[in-house]
Amino acid sequence: MPKPKGKEEKKTEVKEKSQRQDLREFTRCNICLKAEVRLANGILLEGETENVSMKGLWFRTERTFPKDTPVRIHLYLSGTQDKESLDIRGSVVRIESDGMGICFEEIDSDSVEHLQRLLMYNAIEIDKMHQEFEEHLGLKKHNKSMTIDP
Repeated sequence: MPKPKGKEEKKTEVKEKSQRQDLREFTRCNICLKAEVRLANGILLEGETENVSMKGLWFRTERTFPKDTPVRIHLYLSGTQDKESLDIRGSVVRIESDGMGICFEEIDSDSVEHLQRLLMYNAIEIDKMHQEFEEHLGLKKHNKSMTIDP
């Protein structure tokens, strides 16, 4: 049985999580969606998201895949009449006892738009989220000084 954490351990854990959040390009939103994470060979894990950003998610599941494993994620949007899902390619970047962190690597343009709307709807700091979207072109940060000649 795990030993209960003391006050100092809890403070350190909260501080570390806060510092990790500060390093992220995109804000995470607490969103619970049904999800499937699949390997190229067809092995499938079903679970739910705990939080989602434009760059990745936390997938709650009892079983996990090894770190750096390429995966395909299907996020099922609740409340849609057509049972719409987002199709995303990514890789496992962190493993814990309650699930795994997955970093997004490829999202089609329709899924990017749906994901942005989902995040805006669930955002606490809407202005900050909007600014993050403006600073990025999909998943990549774009250089505002770039110009395209006609």
